[in-house]
Amino acid sequence: IRLLESSDTQNNIIISGHPYDMSLTNDSEYSPVKVKQKIINSGAKLTVLLLDNMHSYNKGQFQVIYTPSMEKFYKCFLEWVIEEDDLGLIIKSKKPVVQDTLPGIKTLIKQAVKTGRCYTVPDPFQKKPVDFAVVSDFVVSIGLFLSGALIESVLKGVRGVFYDNPNLRSIERDLYAWGDKKVIFSNLDEMMDAFKSFKENPDSLPDLGDWSAHLDELDPFRDMRGGERIGTYVRWLKEAFDQGLEREDVIEQANALYVEAWGEDKIFFSEGSKKVNQDRLFPS
Repeated sequence: IRLLESSDTQNNIIISGHPYDMSLTNDSEYSPVKVKQKIINSGAKLTVLLLDNMHSYNKGQFQVIYTPSMEKFYKCFLEWVIEEDDLGLIIKSKKPVVQDTLPGIKTLIKQAVKTGRCYTVPDPFQKKPVDFAVVSDFVVSIGLFLSGALIESVLKGVRGVFYDNPNLRSIERDLYAWGDKKVIFSNLDEMMDAFKSFKENPDSLPDLGDWSAHLDELDPFRDMRGGERIGTYVRWLKEAFDQGLEREDVIEQANALYVEAWGEDKIFFSEGSKKVNQDRLFPS
């Protein structure tokens, strides 16, 4: 629905489910499972995966997370893992440049890594965050928009929290309605207090990071067959073109087949677009 209301609207939106399966690689010294085991062996009882994003001082038109805000975000977790000897931290940067342009945290990262309970993923570009999420107890992300990597993680059953630094309350209305101070925080200090309280006593904040009651809103399938559905839909398009149908009829026929296979609630249409006419395409 949000996409239909945006300026980037497409006439037809197909709900396919997540297209990627989990693919942990455990043959490397730096595999997620082995990283987690090393952190546990160093004393960690709770492990947090930290997902950052691009940052700058925003002197141009293109805006990202303000650099001092990113630095503060990092410092909170690095200082926490240094102070408490039963906390583990995995850092998966979006790109190497994220940490390289945060000189204020370099000493803290070295101290944290030295504890044996902090691991920062080397060469992080194009490495899947979800591989590290499934060996973590919590995933925490920051960004200008709700993190896709965070959503992938919670779909695997991992607790996830988004630090809403830009304050998207007017945009993420539904999420704030049920998840405020549970899965989304606009105040960093309140978020850190919640994490520390949970670490001391999980029963004190059982809903922290818990998306389980809302997973259908994110992916109604959750069967790891999203790629199959996408491929099948594309095949239907090609077959219709091969039959000599016009573009609009090609899409309508593929949509009708998709509705027949997966249900009417798996396709959304923008206002004024051509809806599926099952009777015309598949007369009885």
